[in-house]
Amino acid sequence: MALERFNYPDGTTSVAGITAVSNNLVINGGKAYVSSPVSSNFFIFDDSVSNGVFEMYAEEPSGNNKQYGFMVRYVDENNNWLVVVTDGETGRCRLIKKVNGVNNTVVDVNKDSIYQSNANKLKVKVTNERIRFFLNDELAAETDDSFLSGQGKTGFKTDDSTIAINWMSYQTEEPVSLVHTGKGLSATKLGQIVPLHSAMADIGLYSEYWPTVVRGDTIPNWPSTKYPLIMYTSPDHAPANVTTGIYVRVYNAELGEPTETAAWEEWQNVSNRSEFDHIAKKTNPIFTESAAPSETPSVITSNGTVYLFTHNILNSNSAGNVDQGTSLAKGFNGIDFTSVVSPLLSYDANKEQGTMHTGYANIIKNPIPSQPYEFLVNATHGGGDPSRGPSEVIYGTNDIEDPEAYEIITMFDRSRHPEVIYAGAASGWNVNWVIMLSNISTLRKDGPYYRLSVNIRKDVVTGGDGIPLKPIEVLVDENFNIVSLPNNFVELGADGSFDDGEITHYSEVEYEGKLYGFYRGKAQNNDTVIAMLDVAEIDYDWSIIQPLSNKTELLRVNSNNTSGMTATSNPTTNQDGLLEFPLNANGDSNVINFGTFNLLDYDVLEVKFKRQAQTDVQDIYGEIGFFDDPASPSNAARFIWTKENGSLIYNVLSDGVASKEHDTRKTVGSYDRTQADSQREYYTSRIVYGIRIFPATRVVHILGGVSVINEFTLESLDISQPLALAMNFSTPSGENTSMEIEEITVNSYSNEARGATTPTVNAGVNDAGMVGDSFQLNGTASDYDSLVWTCTTGQTPIFSDTTILNPTVTFDEAGVHNLRLTATNAQGSTSDDVEFVITEEVDSTPPQITFVGGSTITLTVGDSYTPQVTAIDANDGTLTPTVSNPVNTSTAGTYTVTATATDAAGNVGSATQTVIVSEEINQPPVANAGPDQSVAAGVLVQVSASGSSDGDGTIVGYKWRETTNSGVVLSSTTAENISFTSPVSDTAQTVTLELIVTDDDGVDSAPVYVDISVAAQVLEPTTQTLSVTIKGSGSGTYDIVLFEPNDLTTPVFSGPATFSNDVLTLETSDLESGTQIVGLWLGSNYPQTGGAFYGVIQ
Repeated sequence: MALERFNYPDGTTSVAGITAVSNNLVINGGKAYVSSPVSSNFFIFDDSVSNGVFEMYAEEPSGNNKQYGFMVRYVDENNNWLVVVTDGETGRCRLIKKVNGVNNTVVDVNKDSIYQSNANKLKVKVTNERIRFFLNDELAAETDDSFLSGQGKTGFKTDDSTIAINWMSYQTEEPVSLVHTGKGLSATKLGQIVPLHSAMADIGLYSEYWPTVVRGDTIPNWPSTKYPLIMYTSPDHAPANVTTGIYVRVYNAELGEPTETAAWEEWQNVSNRSEFDHIAKKTNPIFTESAAPSETPSVITSNGTVYLFTHNILNSNSAGNVDQGTSLAKGFNGIDFTSVVSPLLSYDANKEQGTMHTGYANIIKNPIPSQPYEFLVNATHGGGDPSRGPSEVIYGTNDIEDPEAYEIITMFDRSRHPEVIYAGAASGWNVNWVIMLSNISTLRKDGPYYRLSVNIRKDVVTGGDGIPLKPIEVLVDENFNIVSLPNNFVELGADGSFDDGEITHYSEVEYEGKLYGFYRGKAQNNDTVIAMLDVAEIDYDWSIIQPLSNKTELLRVNSNNTSGMTATSNPTTNQDGLLEFPLNANGDSNVINFGTFNLLDYDVLEVKFKRQAQTDVQDIYGEIGFFDDPASPSNAARFIWTKENGSLIYNVLSDGVASKEHDTRKTVGSYDRTQADSQREYYTSRIVYGIRIFPATRVVHILGGVSVINEFTLESLDISQPLALAMNFSTPSGENTSMEIEEITVNSYSNEARGATTPTVNAGVNDAGMVGDSFQLNGTASDYDSLVWTCTTGQTPIFSDTTILNPTVTFDEAGVHNLRLTATNAQGSTSDDVEFVITEEVDSTPPQITFVGGSTITLTVGDSYTPQVTAIDANDGTLTPTVSNPVNTSTAGTYTVTATATDAAGNVGSATQTVIVSEEINQPPVANAGPDQSVAAGVLVQVSASGSSDGDGTIVGYKWRETTNSGVVLSSTTAENISFTSPVSDTAQTVTLELIVTDDDGVDSAPVYVDISVAAQVLEPTTQTLSVTIKGSGSGTYDIVLFEPNDLTTPVFSGPATFSNDVLTLETSDLESGTQIVGLWLGSNYPQTGGAFYGVIQ
């Protein structure tokens, strides 16, 4: 690649390496002019070639109606191509083929919308038969024409001496055209396969989407002989007033071939057959989440469990919009499903690129050895418009049910890769196209690459109709970079057909050795049907556009490794593990440098920036890229992180002059958007982007994850000088803030065909361990078709998988194990070894010795003693200990008993037991005063100590005493048996006696007590004769009633009394002497006799 900048002295008329076919150049002010305005001013670069990328930047006066542009495929003056724009107002662009001196205009279009009246950048890309002309980086004209293909040289033309050519770049070597011979899809349309599901039609739905067909023999307990295929479908965002979900049909092999409509039966019509008695759900839809209707089914069986991935509207947020995401259900028969987790795939939209829209998931068993996951999953990661982070994500997981186990492998943003789009776009549509990942389940190995079906569709980013859309097949590498032109294996239908607008939701199933494709066909009038393809694999030659071979990591900077990085203000590691660079309130720049690179040293140089964001509400400004001086650049290829936090900008700075700023369609968070929801991306969301430079062609790919979201060039940047990879950030906010980023990586690639050389391989780092240990191998390899791990030293370690880069290996025997990783491609194999020294576990643990009874026991002279001891070893089990027993129980003393045992490894365990032998000691007697008693008052009570005992002698004495002071008199205080008369009282009482006995050694017992409960004795009341001196007269015996003077309503006495000489005599115990009373007496003939009286009781 060469760059001509016309930096010559003014007045120069001849430039080395440029042949003037007619007229001459004149250099003035570092710009090239022609010496006179004639129409045949042709200039050819002597060392140029036919194919490649060619650019120029020209200034022009307006209104001259003169043309300038390129000469391509220049063989001679009479045979060439002219690619020109005409100055003026219309921006007339033409492709003119000159055949034997005759001009033939092939394309003639006006591009006034992209034409600039004062200056324009022109670019032409010539690739074999194809010529594409760009005006100010927008495609203006194109043709496929084989005339002079691959022949001639390249130059430029200008018709007017006022038109200035500032610079030109041109190809000096023919780009290598690489072809990979492998397999590709070829599809034959079979038409509509099933009508709209009747269960959908019954509730007023008219469209059916997402046909997913699985084989019945992958479903546990499924009657797959008769029903070998199951089709899952759903509607799309059904109305809120109807309940929808996932619908099922089954293919009945007894009714015909899978290509016959009649052989597909709806589930509700077959579910009650005996083959399905084990299935509970009998109706359609078979499944829906309670939160919202489920859609977009994807099904996989793993370890006997059937998993169903669905897409749902999950919940409303504070902005009033809804989050959409992927949910997971599981079952065991393909029909009955239970929700497991919702959402399964999620993230914090305040911190991550996108807006919580994570649906449309598909899952596949991982076929890529270098990816250390059992499953790969693709899903959306954002919404539709640029501010919603439109992208897909590819996840890896080793646990389907655990949301935390899903790790992002890469982003796959909506791609505008021009070569792929040009070759894959459907003809007849005047739309902008993008490429979108659709269904990762179509991924399959093909030589050093993988085939994958993706969608090419109208670039709809703000909602609305996505027509046109169709699948194309491409090759991707192990990191999902598209490396080939597409295979257009199926085309949209003719106008008026059911699929003249879309062929979408493409999926595949293999049945009885044949591959069938299913899709939703959509007409331009929006009618939809479920249709079928007969798909074959054919021999196919893939055109490789970027082989991305021999990947070499040149730099990796993250929180674990900052070597190779310098910064004006060093970063800290924040709580999320990202590098956080401080930005000062005074606006000073934090310049972060990652080293110097000479771009011409590489076929391809790629830089990726992972999860970069501002950390707070304060605006930040930044420049990221390659600079001659990062602090004050004059030359740079850079991204600009704008102060307004809008789109990420790309432009080139050359000798202090900035080129046009290009919106990369990669959006950074917006300052004024303070809620992350389905419509808006948050200003602190971390974006993933990058740049891939092809120095030989001066082409620059802007990356969104692994997708080429835009293509630009290095324009007039001089890349023969070393350039520093750097970031320069500041804040205009007047407040302290910061910028964060997870990782910066730099990789180089070669343009060699993969397989042109043998693979590179590294088996990892030597290690050591013990028998039974497991290790994850850390091999790396590139440019390979297959991998295998072997053990070359004769042992048989257990590999989790011998065909992937990073399996787990478990060692079950000791020794030096040499593990070999072999990578193979068409050119041969390369191997590398790693050594593991595995040793037996050293047994250094002695046996455990245990005495029954503990470490100390006490005996009495004359007792018997036999040591009881166990010996247990962790490796050898139960051992027989050796016991040293010096105990003599006939002699008092303290003895130590020792037990030892030795295991097979020679470890000795020991333990001791202390045995204390004591002289016999007189034990005190035990008193027993008999049981407690209950007796009446005034009776004879007998108490006996005959139950007392002395274990080592006899009882010779007794001591009794009363402890309750009841006044009873004991018959004896020293006899074995005593008695007393129970006390008499009108209340119950208890008499307690204490007993102490004495043995023949004079030792007293502990006191004991016996309680005698004595009942109360009821006494008859005694009467007394009272005399009452009364004031009245009378004699004889009469009935009277007495009252106290202060209460004449309650009698205190009623009964007979005798009167004599004014004295009343009565017998009562109810009155006391001195009591004043009043009374009434009644004669025998009352009321003729009787009266009242009062007096005092004497």
